[in-house]
Amino acid sequence: MDSSLLIPDARVLDQAWERFGAGVELACHPFRNFTLATTDGSGLPQARLMTLRGVERDAGRLWLHSHQHSAKVMEITSNPAFAATFFDPEHMVSIRVRGTAACHLFDSAALAEFSRGAVAAGRGNAADLLWPGSPDALQHAITRKAFREFVAIALTVDELVWMQIAGGKVRHVRFREREGWQCEAMVD
Repeated sequence: MDSSLLIPDARVLDQAWERFGAGVELACHPFRNFTLATTDGSGLPQARLMTLRGVERDAGRLWLHSHQHSAKVMEITSNPAFAATFFDPEHMVSIRVRGTAACHLFDSAALAEFSRGAVAAGRGNAADLLWPGSPDALQHAITRKAFREFVAIALTVDELVWMQIAGGKVRHVRFREREGWQCEAMVD
């Protein structure tokens, strides 16, 4: 790959969030699936593949979906620190993020993510799927197993590290969120 294809530092942060967005929208995008690392109750690292379900750039947040009895939900509940890695082999771009995770059950964020998942799966609005015509919509939804077991996980990104290799050159840049994203060039 030609080194002229290295993304300039000034565009890296925009490119990272655009790639996250493409990972949500395009099932074949390399950022669709990524590795999420948490820490278990014994302090041991645990890593697993996850599917990116939503992006809120202004909030610095990535969304994923899970089952409320999964190990990752228990791990995040006891220690919200996380790390995640995304990789695009065609463009030789690796992005590592770290921050704080939060699990949402039975709240407005969970309902919004559940609805987004239903629409993405081609099942229409989750409200129509779960409670057509019911006046007490949320209570009815809670009694349904699908929503009752659903957890939306919000990953709030505090640090983003971009690495790209092209033409024998490396672009390695770190961004930290401190009341706005601050860029730090990294020495390889």
